[in-house]
Amino acid sequence: MGSLSKREKNLLFILLFSIVAFLYYNFIAIPELNKLSSETSILNNNKNILSGLIETQKNIDKIKKQVDDMNLQTEEYEKSIPDSSKIPEILMNFKTMLESSGCTGGRLAFGGVSGVPNNTPGQANTNQDLNNKPMDIITIPITYQVKGNFESILMLLKNIESSNRKMIIDKVLFTKEPDSTMLSVNLNINCFYIKTMQSGPVNYPFIYNTPGKQNIFN
Repeated sequence: MGSLSKREKNLLFILLFSIVAFLYYNFIAIPELNKLSSETSILNNNKNILSGLIETQKNIDKIKKQVDDMNLQTEEYEKSIPDSSKIPEILMNFKTMLESSGCTGGRLAFGGVSGVPNNTPGQANTNQDLNNKPMDIITIPITYQVKGNFESILMLLKNIESSNRKMIIDKVLFTKEPDSTMLSVNLNINCFYIKTMQSGPVNYPFIYNTPGKQNIFN
């Protein structure tokens, strides 16, 4: 077989190059392109999922903040009008107000529970109504005897009126101590509570590690 001419050599080179290019394109390039396309699709899908998760997290954070705000608001409401299972809390409120005003406390008496049942508007409430019909808000009258000078008594009344704890002073009776600047004052106060049907021990926030009603002064 004679030697190949330059033209034949060129044609043979082109043929071999074409075969190599064809094999590379079909067996290497196309699979790599398909793999790249698949990975790009997966990446875009993951980006969409991540974007959705970020948006969901934002919504969760927003809802969490709303829940936290509602819990804070509920706590403020509970401080304002606590449920009736925590009646002794008023003692600690009075103690705080007495200390800040400079007065001293004496005899304290709780009266009977009363409230407004769910009657038809304008309909009179009888004792039987109070016993048999449900009430959302109840009032407990308290008679409290305190002592102090005129300024401290006024400060105590101001503390009671400005307190977040819902109370109404119905009557104030001043009695001057003989041969003294001290006044003895009887306060008739109505305290509001939300009626609850809770039974069993109650956790008072001012009685640490003692979930009970036995003795709130321990």
